[in-house]
Amino acid sequence: MNRHASRIEPGEHTPNPYAPPRSSSEEPAPAGGVWRKGKLLVAPRDGTLPPRCIKCNAPASPKYKRQRLYWHKWGWYLLVLLNLFIYALVALFVRERTSVRLGLCKRHWQWRRGTQAGIVLMLLASLVLALTAESGSEGSAGVLALCGGLASVLVAIFGLRLLRPKRIDAQTMQLHGCGTDFLASLPEYPGAD
Repeated sequence: MNRHASRIEPGEHTPNPYAPPRSSSEEPAPAGGVWRKGKLLVAPRDGTLPPRCIKCNAPASPKYKRQRLYWHKWGWYLLVLLNLFIYALVALFVRERTSVRLGLCKRHWQWRRGTQAGIVLMLLASLVLALTAESGSEGSAGVLALCGGLASVLVAIFGLRLLRPKRIDAQTMQLHGCGTDFLASLPEYPGAD
């Protein structure tokens, strides 16, 4: 017997070199390096938040949501005064991009699904109203359909966002939108910024 061979004790487990890799869809471990800074959440870029609901701090369901975040300095918004198309084009190139994996409890997942269903119903109702409106009438049905469609788009854009970036830099992201109970469970941010 080779004297350099390692000895395996009875009951000791050796890793299987032929085992498939573990799935990345498993619930992530609680993220280290997540802090609060006043009403802001400070986390590493492309990070994963602790397995608690970001709204009420209840235990999160096993399903995590990945939210993509985009941010640029406020001065770029001045280009809107010049031309909206120019602003949109420039914003595509200067924005910082990141994502965050976050958890929600069952109640907040249900709220989110209910809001999504309401948006779809409102869009469908606006479309039906626009198609059934008579072209020779006063036009009030068409205006109502346009307002309903615009309102549902605005709710979809702004109402369904869970977290909003205040700042994204090379290492961290600062985010609005967490509940006070969730933020209170995090340590204070040690940085000076």
